[in-house]
Amino acid sequence: MQEDMIRFGALIDRIYQGALHPEIWPAVLQEIAAWMGVSKATLFTPTLALQDGGFTFDHNLTRESAELYSIKFQKEDLWVSKALEKRLAFQGNVILDSDLLPEAELFASSFYQDFLVLNDMARVLSGIIFDLESADIPCIICAMYRGREDSPFTELDRLRFQLVLPHLSRALGVMFRLQKADLLVAASLAALDQINSGILLVSENGEVIFANQVARRILEDEDGLYLKRRVGSRHWRLLANDNQTQATIDAAIRSVTRLDVVDITHFSHSVAIRRPSGRIPFGLQFSALHADNEFGSETDTARGIVFLTDATTPISVNSDSLVRFLDLTPSEARLATAMLEGISLQEAASRFGVSLNTVKTQLQQIYQKTEVDSRAKLVKLLISLAA
Repeated sequence: MQEDMIRFGALIDRIYQGALHPEIWPAVLQEIAAWMGVSKATLFTPTLALQDGGFTFDHNLTRESAELYSIKFQKEDLWVSKALEKRLAFQGNVILDSDLLPEAELFASSFYQDFLVLNDMARVLSGIIFDLESADIPCIICAMYRGREDSPFTELDRLRFQLVLPHLSRALGVMFRLQKADLLVAASLAALDQINSGILLVSENGEVIFANQVARRILEDEDGLYLKRRVGSRHWRLLANDNQTQATIDAAIRSVTRLDVVDITHFSHSVAIRRPSGRIPFGLQFSALHADNEFGSETDTARGIVFLTDATTPISVNSDSLVRFLDLTPSEARLATAMLEGISLQEAASRFGVSLNTVKTQLQQIYQKTEVDSRAKLVKLLISLAA
């Protein structure tokens, strides 16, 4: 038992290394598979293609089978369709194949006979790291596979995987939140300063050793949450206006700086901080950083990262990015960013000195290029780009 927990602790630290070093995820997946006692595994974004920032990491699966799946069998995936049909595909859930359908039904299907047998995949244990409802992080699934002659997955396997899943969610959550800073320089404080999200780095003793520009701007209003420099220290403490909220924040910081690898919650579980002004509460998301991360110095190492969200902060999208990534014209990009302000098409026409028909035409062209069919979906897309 003790040896198993030592292995588990080392595995968790490797998972957190993946937050800043995505290139090690294949090796991390191999270690997860070994800890789970399986020979095959995948970690992938089922709804986000590689060219759009998604990924697929496989362990002991052939590249040909991955291509065959995307070309033909993704739509025939019985495991996925049953999980959706039974409403089991929610984040944080671990699904046994026995939850989905009887073995006989699977073995009789073309999905098994024409695809799964290629890699002797007959049993699956799936963890939903992020689901389709996640606002700024794509759907991510981690799946473990066993062959037809292997032992079935059990409730003990489910419990074992449930210990891993929250750490995967936190590490991958950090990775995607930092992605806009260029992952090659994600450990640079200057890069963190450019992210359009509030970020705090905390040391092992709970002190805030770094706050990026967005976080400092949010906290300087002292609307329910603020930074105060400790006496005799060059660092700060993150403070709230009442004792109960303060206790919640302190406990959350301790949970990631003095990591309890068994008792930890999902990355998307935010701590809401009420504001005296009555505005929408702040949202805080906490995650651990691996022991040898590149932030800070030997005497000032960050052990936790906190993402601070202020829903009242105006959302901004760089028009040049829309031209570059979505192939919009400058005029279309200008109209798209104006849509985030909630203005009417007539107001947009007046602002830009063009006719209402011109604005309507531009909006239809934007819909066509972004493959959306409503203003609500366009705004959601733009918000995800801003995030």
